[in-house]
Amino acid sequence: LKYYILEIIKSGFLVKKGHRIKSMKERWFVLTPDNLFYYDGKTKGAKKKGSICINKAVIIEPLFDMKSNRFRFLLNCGIKGVNYEIEALDLKSMNEWISAIQLCIDHSKDKTPLMRNLLERAQERKERRRKKAEEDQLRIENEALIQRQIQELQILKEAALAQSAVEAALLEEEKKRVEELELMKLEYEKLLEEERLARLSESEARANQQSILEEEMFKRQTLEKIKTEQENILNEERKIRESLEEMSKEQAIILEEERQRLKVLDAARQAAEDELKSAHLKLKEAEEERQLASLKVELAKEKTRKINLPVGLAKPLVVEQRGIVSHRGLGAFVEHDFSKKPLYLSSEQSPAAVNKINIDEGQRTEIVESNLLKPSESKEIFK
Repeated sequence: LKYYILEIIKSGFLVKKGHRIKSMKERWFVLTPDNLFYYDGKTKGAKKKGSICINKAVIIEPLFDMKSNRFRFLLNCGIKGVNYEIEALDLKSMNEWISAIQLCIDHSKDKTPLMRNLLERAQERKERRRKKAEEDQLRIENEALIQRQIQELQILKEAALAQSAVEAALLEEEKKRVEELELMKLEYEKLLEEERLARLSESEARANQQSILEEEMFKRQTLEKIKTEQENILNEERKIRESLEEMSKEQAIILEEERQRLKVLDAARQAAEDELKSAHLKLKEAEEERQLASLKVELAKEKTRKINLPVGLAKPLVVEQRGIVSHRGLGAFVEHDFSKKPLYLSSEQSPAAVNKINIDEGQRTEIVESNLLKPSESKEIFK
């Protein structure tokens, strides 16, 4: 692709009419000071479809088509039958392309002053025709707009007159609407002024809103700071609560250990009480057996005494011997308790054995006396 470096005046998409096949195809056009190249695409590797030489013989003319509303211009290369019909996307784009191509034509190297003058005059005439055509187009559009507005006003007036017979109350309102339509231009100016004032108010409101946002941001930062402090306080309280819970758990463990120990002590106390009760029962049974044996001995003595009575005598005189009552009960003493001799002299036992018997008798006495105490006193003795 042969480009002039840094001399691409304009580029863009245009629609070109073909020479052989009379159809409009979109091409990518590149304008340089001497040529107008067109390609089948915008990419770097696009294929070149042709070029138009820009020189003094080239004439550019706009084509106005009011019916189809298309923006076309014609490039006449000066050669018989060689014309290029090109269409732009809109009026602005067409004017830009015409101006750029005309600028290249004006600055072509082989122009004479006379031809340049003629071309300038032709360009001026074309420009005047173009401006006139634009003015005519604008005037036609304005007339059409005014005509439409007049028709709308006429329709509104006819509608108001038609409704006046049916709804008399709406007649004044319809007249006001007609007057409002007639004074629409003034209303537009008022609306523009109101819009300006509204923009001014909006800018002031935006400034106020910015200040409010800054205040809200400051409040938010303050609240976040307070929230952070509260979170720190909550964390400290949580740590204190956790330490208290740990202490409570430790105390609960200690309390449970003491409770288990108390249960063990209660079980031991209960076992001791059971043993005391069992010993008391055994002592009671032994006492009953001893009393029964003593009774049997008395009966045997009485029977022996009756057998040994002399025959022929009336009733013998016998001194009644009552049983001695002590802390052990009736007949609780034995024969050696009344002996004046020491136990180890009146028997074959040694002094150590006699002491052991006395100790056993003393322990038995303490056990019997403990059974006669109150339950609370027995607990104190157990402890």
